[in-house]
Amino acid sequence: MKHFIYSLLIIGFCCVTATAQRNNATNDKNPASDIVISAYTEGYDNASTKLLHDKLLRISTMYGIGGSSFDHRFIITPHIVELESTTTGTIPARTVTNYSISLYIGDIYENTVLSSYNTEIKALGKSKNDALKNAVKKLNVHDPDIEFAIETAKQRIIDYYNSKAESIITNAKSMANAGDYLSAAGLLSSIPSFCTEFEEAQSLCAKYAKKHIDETNNYYMRNAETAWSTSPDINGANNVFAILSNITLPNDDIEKRIKSLNSKMNDRIKALDQREWQQQQDMITAMLDEAKQIRKDEHAENMAFIEAVKSCDNDQKSDSKNNRKKRSSKGNKVEDAYNNKTLVQEQIITWF
Repeated sequence: MKHFIYSLLIIGFCCVTATAQRNNATNDKNPASDIVISAYTEGYDNASTKLLHDKLLRISTMYGIGGSSFDHRFIITPHIVELESTTTGTIPARTVTNYSISLYIGDIYENTVLSSYNTEIKALGKSKNDALKNAVKKLNVHDPDIEFAIETAKQRIIDYYNSKAESIITNAKSMANAGDYLSAAGLLSSIPSFCTEFEEAQSLCAKYAKKHIDETNNYYMRNAETAWSTSPDINGANNVFAILSNITLPNDDIEKRIKSLNSKMNDRIKALDQREWQQQQDMITAMLDEAKQIRKDEHAENMAFIEAVKSCDNDQKSDSKNNRKKRSSKGNKVEDAYNNKTLVQEQIITWF
């Protein structure tokens, strides 16, 4: 996802810079005003750092180099050296410190200093930190030497890009030919609008950023298609949706593939749901048929038992008294069956 966000930032930057160029042409502004130099401070106590940063922002804005830098390549940063410090004999005691305050404008990519400014300021405070804070407050942002340093840096930045823009474009094309479209677009976006190669750089920047997006979209699309072919069910579909959520600004081909895959998944899930429903219906039907057969078998057994009882009853009535003794064993069984006749009838009523 980070790659997509970065790509979108590149495209957005290209559009914004191109718009700025057109506005500059319309308003006849100095092209150097498009240079952005970021304020950078570190290594001081919190109070002094805040004041330093505020001073640098004011200087940047005042001399037309402020704003939001895309790559933070050029910076203006302070360097403060304590020259001497004494303590007064007053009550309470105070610290008097003499500082050398320098401002450096540099290119952090080339690790070079483009211009610098220096002044000495003496300040009084309750402590050295307090004296430093007061010294920063005394820094005069309207000093003509600061303006000279800024203008010198501007011209050197312009000269740098005018001499390097062609080679930057060549390097970017080499990166793109190697398949590294994102790095190529990022490199091209560093060329400011005052360069003659700016329009070519912006056109290539947008082209390479889009290629990077298309390439990354293809990667996610292939993963989604593989996920579905591996698991063509509801779990696979959920996995596909998670993968497709990474796709941004799809081209026509990707849109068609997404629609095709979604249609396949939709048809398959419907078929699976229908089959599952039919399986459930078959299971219920089998269960009912089994219960019906059980009841039928029980009914047959009960009827057979009733017929046996009736047969025994008829046999008992036809027997003579003389034969009853010989068939005493059988008669006892019949008598038992006859005695259970009432109970059987009650059970039959209950079953039916």
